Amino acid sequence: MWILNMPVLSTGHLPSETAVAEADLYAAPYNHGWFVHVDAELESTSPEWYAALARWAAEQGFEWVRFDSDGDIVDELQTWVW
Repeated sequence: MWILNMPVLSTGHLPSETAVAEADLYAAPYNHGWFVHVDAELESTSPEWYAALARWAAEQGFEWVRFDSDGDIVDELQTWVW
């Protein structure tokens, strides 16, 4: 059985409300944020915030991240106020 594990990060780790769409990522929106697939192969063609996220997620063993307005702040990732 395949079980998906993913961290729930604050939307504050996104530089703007439209950052996910503007970066053209494989993502699914929901009422309070997004489910985002993190792919280290996209690092070189993606914005720096995504490259940092992809590196962090790979180090932690995650392929997906859920961004939620009530999610956790991770010290290793930059935050923005919007």
